Amino acid sequence: MKPFCKFAKWALVGLSVINILGSQGQIIPILFFLAAIATVLPPTESLVTQKLPWLEKAAVKAITWLALILIGSYIVVTPEESLATAKRKIAQLEVKKNIPELVTILKKQNDESPLAAEALGNIGDKKAIEPLVATVKTSTHPELRQSAIAALGNLPDPRTVSTLTDTLSDPDPTIQQKSKDALKQLVTQDPQVAQMASKKDVKGLITILEEKDYRSSYVAELLGKLGDKQAVEPLIDTLKTAPKPILRQSAAIALGTLGDERAAQPLINSMKDKDSGVKESAGKALKQLAAKDPKIVDQLLPGLKQGDEIAKAALISLGEPAVDPVIGVLQDLDTSARSHAIEVLEKLGNPRAVKPLVANLTDWDLSAQVGKALATLKWNPQSDADRVHQSIALRKGEDLRKNWSLTRQILLKDVESGDSRKIEYGLYAFMSLGNREIVPTLVDLLKSKGDKILALAYLNCGEPTLEKAAEDWATANGYKVVRSTDIQPKIRWGEL
Repeated sequence: MKPFCKFAKWALVGLSVINILGSQGQIIPILFFLAAIATVLPPTESLVTQKLPWLEKAAVKAITWLALILIGSYIVVTPEESLATAKRKIAQLEVKKNIPELVTILKKQNDESPLAAEALGNIGDKKAIEPLVATVKTSTHPELRQSAIAALGNLPDPRTVSTLTDTLSDPDPTIQQKSKDALKQLVTQDPQVAQMASKKDVKGLITILEEKDYRSSYVAELLGKLGDKQAVEPLIDTLKTAPKPILRQSAAIALGTLGDERAAQPLINSMKDKDSGVKESAGKALKQLAAKDPKIVDQLLPGLKQGDEIAKAALISLGEPAVDPVIGVLQDLDTSARSHAIEVLEKLGNPRAVKPLVANLTDWDLSAQVGKALATLKWNPQSDADRVHQSIALRKGEDLRKNWSLTRQILLKDVESGDSRKIEYGLYAFMSLGNREIVPTLVDLLKSKGDKILALAYLNCGEPTLEKAAEDWATANGYKVVRSTDIQPKIRWGEL
């Protein structure tokens, strides 16, 4: 038995070494385990004659060998080598078109499985459809799902179309894009579509577009690239009525490419689409239209003035072409219209908006919003007046009180400017800062420059002297003062 044990021991060690060299790093742990056992096995007669302590020593040796072998396996095998080996193995299976073995690897859902999915797609045999579909539906391995979807793009079949259509609404944006690309790949393999595209058969392509099936999305974008305006109305109809977001999105893209003004209002309406991809594509399309015809922006301004969120979103999407028209709305007499314009200008982020926004810092009703927009635009005040006005907008009351001399000087200039808006702004700013030193000046200003609106502000500001001055002004000007707890004061003394 002794020669046999020696032979077994070294044979197993040899097999293990061959395994290491032959597979460039792939180790079969069981061979090493057997080799370890063989190296500590004595001849059979020794097992009979030796006592238990020998067995304990043998166990220690076996465990030590096994530990060393396992450590060695991690040292010998690198991830790069393992991946390279897997690629060679799967490439061979692909050449042999060994679908069953590739499907087996696919179902393991390990690091080799995406390679198997790719190989199955390259082979193009419809036997692979079911396992690939199952992988897309059930796998939790993102890379594997992406590879399976890409593979299905090479396998035209109703099952493939159904699966890829479903994954267009997957929560993962990468899966959505992979599905769209795979469907596009399927359509390019459609002989009817390929023939129409090569002949630039616009009418034929419109017929496919109107079918609103999986081919229609690709055909919509193709019609945009062909540039024939007879596709505009069918594309508008698709944008309005297509049930699937991907088709509405492709119609928006095509309409942007065609650049026809008839698409402007439908694209504006699509800015309220529930699907974010459709809204984004509609916004980009509107920007393309505005670049060709700036008058497109004018269609959005009435909505902006009324606070329509769709108009705002569309103007923000337009970017550069929208800046100057929106700046123009800052001159509107309606405070809410100006407020909506400020909101859009802040989000557009164009530096051309800085100067007109600064001019609106002395609009008391909008001062805080203007200050926020200017801060977003990284504006740095250059003059003392700008610094005081921005501090008021940002409600930095303590800073203004610490520099009261400068604050008083700037606000008195506003009050003496002759501009009714600046006068109102200066007086309200004084009241909000709540410095009693200025009260006599405010009383005199009510007498000399006051009106009903200012008197009401004084009457409800919470400062006794100013309230008394407002009552006196009302009596002198034929007004009757009626107190009510329902009145919301425009300004409160010292609130800043």
